[in-house]
Amino acid sequence: MLLSSTSRPDLAAPAALYNHRRLMRITTFNIHEFQDASGRGRVDDAIALLKEVDSDVLILNEVGPDSPRSPLRYVGDALGMVVTFGKAGSGGNAVLTRQPPRELQYFKLDEAVEFRSAIVVRVALEGAGASLDLDVVGVHFDHCNENERLVQLATLGRYLAARPVHLVGGDFNAMRFSDFDDAGRAAMHVARERHGFEKGRDDFIRNLDESGYVDAVRLAIAGSLEAYPASLAVPIPAEHAITSRVETRIDYLVLSRALAPRVHARSARTVVSDVSDHNLVSVDLVLA
Repeated sequence: MLLSSTSRPDLAAPAALYNHRRLMRITTFNIHEFQDASGRGRVDDAIALLKEVDSDVLILNEVGPDSPRSPLRYVGDALGMVVTFGKAGSGGNAVLTRQPPRELQYFKLDEAVEFRSAIVVRVALEGAGASLDLDVVGVHFDHCNENERLVQLATLGRYLAARPVHLVGGDFNAMRFSDFDDAGRAAMHVARERHGFEKGRDDFIRNLDESGYVDAVRLAIAGSLEAYPASLAVPIPAEHAITSRVETRIDYLVLSRALAPRVHARSARTVVSDVSDHNLVSVDLVLA
């Protein structure tokens, strides 16, 4: 069930209102195979939460195996969305859209440690007589090793070189150290050690920054692309700082170098719930 949210009053506005405003709400959520942190099935609660958020594009990680009777298909039917599934370790990934994607692609990132993959679907963002085709990439990077994540990121970059206008979303299992002040960063390291994870590193996120990617949540907070670079040095507001049980932000939506100048991130929200062991992250985009 929904516990708290950073949303504005229009969080649950109907899809018709989004179309009128030419918004595209993109959401990423590690759904933990539709179970909460204790392993209890929460499919119906997940549907209620996702209906309330009312996304135009929904990136899901750890969706479980796919079949006509799988929870994933049940959720897709309940939301009235088209499901694109991608087989992977840690339960597989899915991208759900309001309309069938214009194009789609699925490819492997790495099988050296655990099978990881990416889904690419092409959607259109429309507004004021204009339209922009963009590729939405759903991915779940390795959860154990930063070096492995960097290998997977390099593979992803090679695949996306021919698709420059894109957004990547999902559970990156990576952190931005500047999200925290010194005390918060120390607490994060303790939490990771307590849960048996590697010591926190930020090589992955620094690599994204150097490649020109723009953190959509931070962009929405900064208010403009011009203010964005300086904002990265400031800790992120507390309501966005934690998206998982390792007490850090590891779920992201990032805009490519070619996409970032062409859109505005109108608002961002991190929705805290007990539906999964992750929190939901959502951003509204409009054409610039």
